[in-house]
Amino acid sequence: PDWAVKGYAEEAIVSLVGGGYPKGIIEAMPIKDIDSLNFPDYTPFGVDDMMDNYSLATRLLYRYSRENPRLYPIVTARGCVWNCSFCVDHRRSYRERSIDNIKEEIRINYERYHFNILLILDELFAVNKQRMRAFCAMVLEGKKEYDWDFDWQFQTHASARLDLETLQLAKQAGCVSFSYG
Repeated sequence: PDWAVKGYAEEAIVSLVGGGYPKGIIEAMPIKDIDSLNFPDYTPFGVDDMMDNYSLATRLLYRYSRENPRLYPIVTARGCVWNCSFCVDHRRSYRERSIDNIKEEIRINYERYHFNILLILDELFAVNKQRMRAFCAMVLEGKKEYDWDFDWQFQTHASARLDLETLQLAKQAGCVSFSYG
């Protein structure tokens, strides 16, 4: 290959396409303000066809809370603070998106894709209980304000120390399950 990107490639790949790098290894630094990133647009990849025809092919855990599942994945943070021996993400800076930014992505993509299952792909999602509670409050607000009708699931880390009160709030907000990543 002429290039290799080591690290986070969002900005580096744009510069690379624009001819901004000589051949070689590109050291890409993490983006500190991940709220500044554009929301993903899966339309060019045929996401509607995948949601309509292949959602039942997803992991067993993700597919059965709705009769005709339409799964939408969302990443609400990047990095990790732990140093697990089995993971490739050793001690990278942990950066969370704001709840308002997450709400806007859900709002736009709920209208665009009409999903009915939201899958949160962050192993540290539930570690910060205040943030998780704020997320639950935002989903409840969105259900009233935008008539959202979706179940949601999240991944978590063993260090999350989930408590009954937070889990009850999550259930009220439409959470149907969680798993350890």
